[in-house]
Amino acid sequence: KAIEEGQKALSEDHEDIMIRLFLSNIYNLKGDKDKAEEILQEALQKDPKNIQTYTKLAQFYHSNKEYQKAEDAMLKAILIDPENSNLLMDLAKMYQAQDNEAKAEEVLKNGIASFPENLEFVLSLARFYISKNKKDDAEALLLKDLDAHPKDIKRLISLGDYYKGFLKNNEKAKKLYNKALEIEPDSLEAKRRYAILLIEENDYKTAGKYTEEILKDNPKDTQALYLNGIISMNKNDPSTAINNFRVVLKDQPDNSEVHLQLGLAHLANNEPLLGEEELRKAVEINPKQLAAQMELAKISLDKNKINEAKQFAEKIIQEDPEFFDAYIILAETDLREGDNAAAQKAAEKLIQLKPEKPQGYFYRGLVFYSKKEPDNALKDYEKALSLDQKYFLALSGIVNISVNKKDFEGAVTRIKKQMEISPQNISFYELLARTYILKKDFLEAENVLNKAIKIDQD
Repeated sequence: KAIEEGQKALSEDHEDIMIRLFLSNIYNLKGDKDKAEEILQEALQKDPKNIQTYTKLAQFYHSNKEYQKAEDAMLKAILIDPENSNLLMDLAKMYQAQDNEAKAEEVLKNGIASFPENLEFVLSLARFYISKNKKDDAEALLLKDLDAHPKDIKRLISLGDYYKGFLKNNEKAKKLYNKALEIEPDSLEAKRRYAILLIEENDYKTAGKYTEEILKDNPKDTQALYLNGIISMNKNDPSTAINNFRVVLKDQPDNSEVHLQLGLAHLANNEPLLGEEELRKAVEINPKQLAAQMELAKISLDKNKINEAKQFAEKIIQEDPEFFDAYIILAETDLREGDNAAAQKAAEKLIQLKPEKPQGYFYRGLVFYSKKEPDNALKDYEKALSLDQKYFLALSGIVNISVNKKDFEGAVTRIKKQMEISPQNISFYELLARTYILKKDFLEAENVLNKAIKIDQD
């Protein structure tokens, strides 16, 4: 049908180039390569200097892996219009898509020399170097470019982004963002970047100053509202976060990340149904939104919907085999189903992924305990607690082993030893009180709980 309409339009205006480009694309999609090429060549005969025809011809040859012909078409276009920087950039992208790294690098360098004000060539070459693990070359390139444009805000921000994102050097990034703000105090992008960096450093107070500055004159700035929501969550103010995220969603209703954050805010605000609804919306928009799936897995586990929780975990692992928390869900669901072998496999995967974290040892300890191997369980619980001195679940497992042996004094001694390391941990006081109750020492249990209440009030 499309071909018929195109041919009809062409019969009415035989000189129209755009109709030919349209028809060529349709024939190419239908698999009639010869006809597609014929029409493009016909268009060139009609107008030998039509840039769009050359770029379409280059795309056609490239898609059919006729790389030399694609290159020739692009070079002819550049020869006709040498001041068109987009053509040079398209040629570089084409070379990169063909894995012709040497020519891609050469074209990007040519682009920098020919169009020194065009930042895109610099950034593209920097990304190229980064992809080849040539971080020093990328840094040198960006610094040289900034030396030539010392007051260019976009260049200052780009170099700051490079230090922050690839070299993990926040201090250098801060200096560059600050420099951008010195030159242009009202730069919204510099303020946003600085706020994001401060949030990552948990400096929510200073980050909030920047977002409030943005919102003072730009109350509908969605990125600042989003960042304000993140800041509010970290200040234990989910209600304000909800308001911010809702405003952002009015402008960006299909933003999966914002639905995720709104869901988390509702959960923190003791609104589980609304939270789950937003999390499911996030996954509906983006089925690869793993963080939302992880939260849904936790919700399913809390509801004892074992199969659903496991399905979420398995989907996450299918997308990201090294997603640590998903294996925690698997270990937990396998244990509840009584599948010790599967639970141990999940626990050992946790240890393999992050041996510095306590969860893998704790869950393997649970498996050993389930298999009636308390000595092995105790070793793993102690290992978990050595990795995180505040890890309540590990201490609880250690105490449980002593209590089951009726060794209440041993349990009390072990808890007190841990309390010396973490004297403000309320959970440890509660565990000690429960142990005294099992020991039928109610007076000591009351004393411990009173101490816990005082610490909590303070």
